[in-house]
Amino acid sequence: MVAPGYLAAGGAAATTHPISGKGIRGAAISGHSAGRTAAKAVAAGDVSEEGLWGHNHYLYVEHGTGTKLAASDPFNVAASSIDIPILRAIAALLPEKQMKEIVGTETSIEDLTTKLSVGLGVVENLWSEYRKGTFEDLGVSRDQLYEALVGFRETKRFADRFEDLYANYPATKSGFDAWREDRNDLDAAFYDAIDLAPEDHKY
Repeated sequence: MVAPGYLAAGGAAATTHPISGKGIRGAAISGHSAGRTAAKAVAAGDVSEEGLWGHNHYLYVEHGTGTKLAASDPFNVAASSIDIPILRAIAALLPEKQMKEIVGTETSIEDLTTKLSVGLGVVENLWSEYRKGTFEDLGVSRDQLYEALVGFRETKRFADRFEDLYANYPATKSGFDAWREDRNDLDAAFYDAIDLAPEDHKY
């Protein structure tokens, strides 16, 4: 988000939430960081990329908003590869509370309460759909639904790994190339795990 003499903020700094589309809070935080970093760089007489690097580090590590956004993005990528009827079925069967728990990055998917909560939420809604006789109206097979839910579980596992990676964003420009290689390797592993076609790769 920085280059010699330049800082990106707001939408130009990719502060829009990849799932909700919201971006005012992230834009405000990035604007604050850009202004603060620019003032320090001018005062120090160093507006090089290295001199402005603190803007990147603040957003990803010190404040962490960039890391939270990066950890949410895998769900956006995974959802784009799933047919609309299957997404609609997942939304119908998984209550909002459990959906937020899956997408949230503070709780590991391996946590027992998370697995119980998600499982109970699906069972609750499956029973509701069965009693109403509307399960078939969801338009997907049980195998398709199971595969999609397993895919979201795998995506959550990668979201945790992306969060860890971005939480260790380099404090200086000199560490960026090695960090980017790790990010590219993680991207490739994620795409392979969800069997995403090359033309659908985001990065």
